[in-house]
Amino acid sequence: MTHRKDHPIDWSLIRKRITGSLNPQEEEVFQQWLNQSPRHQAYYEAARKYLLPTEDAPEAGKEIDTDQALEEFFHRISTRKKRTLRLNVAKYAAIIILLLVSTWMVRDAFLAPQQASEGNHVARQISPGSDKARLLLPGGSIYNLEDSIQSHLLREKDIHVDPAEGKIAYRANQGQKQGQGEFHKLVVPKGGEYRITLPDGTRVWLNAGSSLKYPTFFANNQREVTLDGEGYFEVSENADRPFIVHTQSLDVRATGTSFNLKAYPQEECIATTLLSGKVCVESSSEKSHVHLQPGKQALYDKKNQELSVQQADTEMATAWKNGYFIFRNENLQSILRDISRWYDVKIHYQSNSLKKLHFTGKLKRYSNISSFTELIELTGKVQFTIHEDTLSVKK
Repeated sequence: MTHRKDHPIDWSLIRKRITGSLNPQEEEVFQQWLNQSPRHQAYYEAARKYLLPTEDAPEAGKEIDTDQALEEFFHRISTRKKRTLRLNVAKYAAIIILLLVSTWMVRDAFLAPQQASEGNHVARQISPGSDKARLLLPGGSIYNLEDSIQSHLLREKDIHVDPAEGKIAYRANQGQKQGQGEFHKLVVPKGGEYRITLPDGTRVWLNAGSSLKYPTFFANNQREVTLDGEGYFEVSENADRPFIVHTQSLDVRATGTSFNLKAYPQEECIATTLLSGKVCVESSSEKSHVHLQPGKQALYDKKNQELSVQQADTEMATAWKNGYFIFRNENLQSILRDISRWYDVKIHYQSNSLKKLHFTGKLKRYSNISSFTELIELTGKVQFTIHEDTLSVKK
C-alpha cells in the first residue's frame, strides 16, 4: 500500500490555533503544516467550523475539551460514512481522525475507491459478526438458534427464541414444577453475539466467543450463573436473592444492578465495570474482595492474583454492546484480540514489536473489516493483508 508522505501535526497545535493561543514558534510550525497540502487546509477549516459553531472567537482563556471534541468528531464522521470509511470527495469535505496516542499525532486523508490496496480488496469481503448462538441441553442435545425450525422446537420446553432479533427468553420460574432447574448453556461463537432473558427477568448480552451456563429455575436463596468470555448484565432486583456470576478466577455478587464483565481466558486481566447499583467482586481464592460504586472498575490481574479498583471508562467498556469499537491508548495486540473474535479471523504479526503500538479510535462495530484496517493504516505505522481467515500485520 502506498502511504502519503504528509507531515503529522500535534493535535494541541490545532486546538491552540483555533483558540488563538499559539506562540510565534508554534505559529510557524502550524503554517508550514497548513501550506503543505490542500488536504491540511480542508481538514483545519472543517475542524475549526466544527469546534467553533459561529465565526466569533472563543472567550479568552476558554479551553476546548480535546477528548470530547475528538469523540464527537469521530461520531459525526461515522454517521456519514454508512458502514464504510470510503467517502465521496466531490460531495463531502471529509475528515478522518486517528490519534496515535504515544505521540498524539493526527493525520488526515481523503479515501477514494481507486486508492484501495490489494490486501484491503480481499478484506472487504469479511463481514462483521451477527446474531448466532447454540443452546446445549442436558443429554447432549444441541440447538442452532439461527435455525427457525430448531428454535421453534424449543417452545415445547417453554423457551422462546427470536432468531431475527438474536435473543432467547425463559418463562419465569421455568422448571419449578419439577422442584429444581436443569442446567442449560448458551454458546456464542466467534463472529457472533446474542441476548438472553433468564427465568428471574435478568437480561444478559453475550459478546463473541462467550458462553453462559445457568439453571432453568433459580432455586433456594441464590441466583448463580457461570460466564466464560464477556457479558453485560442487567440484574433483576431482589435483595433477598443475590445474583452471582462465576468466572474462572473471580465471582461477582449483585442484587439489582447493571455491569459489564470481561473475562476471556486469553486476557491478562478480568474487568468488572459497574454502571448502576452495587456489586462485590471477590477472587475465587477468597484472598481479596472489593465493593464497587457506579463508575468504578475492578481489575483482577491473573498472573499476580491482585484485585484493584480504578475509575471506569464506561463508554469504552460497553461500546461492544452499543455497536462500536472504542479504544483509547490501547495496544494493538489488545485491539486485535477483539477484532479477531468479532470478525472470526486469526492474527499474524510480522514482528512482535507491532503488538506494542498504541492507538485511539472509534468506529462502528457492524462495518466490514476494511473499515478498521483502513483507519489504522492511515497512521502509516502498519499495513494489513488478509489471506483466507488470517489477518497479517506488518510495518
